[in-house]
Amino acid sequence: MPESFWKMLLTRLSVEGARLFATTNPDAPMHWLKCDYLDRAAVWIRGDGEMVELEDNVIDLARFSFRLEDNETLTAVFVDALSREMTGLWHRRMVLGEWVAAEGAVYGMLDIESGGAHVVRELPELRNLRLAIDYGTNNPFAAQLMGVSAEPRLYVAREWRYDGRKKPTLTDQ
Repeated sequence: MPESFWKMLLTRLSVEGARLFATTNPDAPMHWLKCDYLDRAAVWIRGDGEMVELEDNVIDLARFSFRLEDNETLTAVFVDALSREMTGLWHRRMVLGEWVAAEGAVYGMLDIESGGAHVVRELPELRNLRLAIDYGTNNPFAAQLMGVSAEPRLYVAREWRYDGRKKPTLTDQ
């Protein structure tokens, strides 16, 4: 549902003691519902049963996370079949109930943070340098300087990002 509908729905809870019970499938971790509401819940019962209580910037909300296997109305055969069918991003969202980004899902094995197999400390000499651009002024802009080594192997030597939604918007002039 659109964010505007959700906000209007909340204004309808004016009677003392009114409650709203809502359910959603997980989406990207930067989704407005997760950032503006779920991440600020006073109490969160995680999928593993652990209770998390927040103290700062909380709202009057209780959050409950579930995994597919927690749904007792589903047969074990169905849960097992769906668990095996879903892979990667969809398995994490629909089976494990995690809010995960689709970004990087195509290359789920990419390991940049730990400096693993996909990160080199020194670039080899590169030839055939190219600049790949995903152009945007209001939407995010991204550029990557890429080149091919003698092996041959493709390397990303530099990367630039600019998000016009978070900073002043770029113009075409």
